[in-house]
Amino acid sequence: MKQSIQKITLVGLFTALVFVGTMLRIDIPIAGSNTMVHLGNSVCIICGIFLGPNYGALAAGMGSFLFDLFCPIFITSAPFSFIFKFCLAYVSAKIYSTSKFKFIPKTILSGTLGCLVYIFLHTSKIFIYNFYFLKLPLNIVYVIIAKNLSVSLLNASISIFISAVLLRNLKDIGTIKISNLY
Repeated sequence: MKQSIQKITLVGLFTALVFVGTMLRIDIPIAGSNTMVHLGNSVCIICGIFLGPNYGALAAGMGSFLFDLFCPIFITSAPFSFIFKFCLAYVSAKIYSTSKFKFIPKTILSGTLGCLVYIFLHTSKIFIYNFYFLKLPLNIVYVIIAKNLSVSLLNASISIFISAVLLRNLKDIGTIKISNLY
């Protein structure tokens, strides 16, 4: 019972951290849509590594979902954000828990693969929406994707770096024991 209350509390805490991390952003309007560079993805990676694939993915998905609900320009993306950020944290956690590398390479690898899954899902959504629903010409869709992809890659790079640095520093000062959490 005590352990389940602790997990629920940590999921709530990390959900709030993802929400706040996503609020720390720079909005970038691109070709009639919006994107942003933010710290939320780094917290999603940390959620997965810290809480494990199930609880971490839930916290990452819920924090992103709630952010989108409270931010009018992203409200229609809320269900997608839940699924995509859930997958980012889930993949990061699975790779982290199965990797035989040392801490920093393992953190970087798991964050990179999690972000690549997220970028693939997000880019696929942009393609489907613009090409099949808006019926935009393919060359315009490619321009939109290229612009979004450049922001996503920048965001992923920042997220991987920040999550590795934060987790390393927390691990070094003994604040967390990652291996005991899941």
